[in-house]
Parts: sequence; C-alpha cells; structure tokens
Amino acid sequence: MDITDLQKREILQIAKEAISRYVTNLERLDVKYAQKIAPELSSKKEGVFVTIYVSGELRGCIGFTYPVESFLKSLIDSAILSASEDPRFEPLNKDDLGRMNIEVTILEKPIQVDKDKIQEEIKLGEDGLIVSSPYASGLLLPQVAVEEKFNPMSFVEATCLKAGLSRNAWKDKDVNILKFRGHYFRDESSGSL
Repeated sequence: MDITDLQKREILQIAKEAISRYVTNLERLDVKYAQKIAPELSSKKEGVFVTIYVSGELRGCIGFTYPVESFLKSLIDSAILSASEDPRFEPLNKDDLGRMNIEVTILEKPIQVDKDKIQEEIKLGEDGLIVSSPYASGLLLPQVAVEEKFNPMSFVEATCLKAGLSRNAWKDKDVNILKFRGHYFRDESSGSL
C-alpha cells in the first residue's frame, strides 16, 4: 500500500485515539469517526499490526496478518487489542498513556519462501516472516530482524521459536515459511491525544 506522510499521521492519530478512549472509558472508537479523519483509507483492505511502547519498553503488539475487515476497522481493533489483550503484558492503564509511543506496520500479502534460498529471498528490514505448521504458527515483523541484528537464518529460527516450535523446525516438510513486506512507521511523540 502506497502511503503518504499525511496518511501515516492520520493512521497514528486513529490508533492513539482508539487506545486512549478504550483505556480511559472502555469506549470503542467508531469506524465512521476514523473515516472522517482518513476518508481515502476507508476502502483499503490490508493486514495491520499495532505495537505499543511505554517509556521505550514493549507493552503490546497484536494485529491481523490478512485483511479480514476494512483497514480502518482492523487498525482500531489492533490498537485496542494491543493495549488490552496481549497475553505477555498487563493491560495499559491511564498512567501509561502519557508515556506511550505507537508503531504501525502495514502488511502486504504473504508469499512462500523457498527453503533452499532463504539467504537470497529474505530481505532484512523489509520482510517479516511467518512460520506455520499444522500445530502452530508464529510471526515476526520486519523491524524485529533489524532490532535483534538477525541474519536471514537466525530470523527464520527466531520465528520458529515464536511459534513454539524448535529452532530448526523450518526444515520439516510440513512447516512452511512465508514472507511479507511490512511498511512500518512510528509516532515518536509520547502521550495520549
């Protein structure tokens, strides 16, 4: 999805407002309200993840790999779920809002990775990964490879571990590796709206 700087600001505004309203009043931001902020995004359908940091520390990251709803609905749902349902963290509270930064990742459609060409096919910082088996799946966003200083193989192994599989599970014939382009951007200003 081609996205302008203005659209990035609108997306971040919608995500922040969705989190703020939910944490403060358990109120869901209405999609119609979001459509007024970003009308040109109303008809888009994209996968999206919202990552929340509080005082620089990860506090939530949830999203939708595939576009099951409109982009704006998925954005609002991802923001609220990241703030309240990530099982790794306590839900955000009102005190967290003033120290919160948000990162949004827009996902392109995943495609299969040739296991014999991992080094060539995975572009670090651009591609995110999904490892899936009949029993589990795990996803890591493209920025994780950069943050953790992974090479393509260690990125695949870390995604296996995220799925709850062994580090080398990707070698199994019933395990698939998918990659997706992820376009990510962050609101560097702390605080709620």
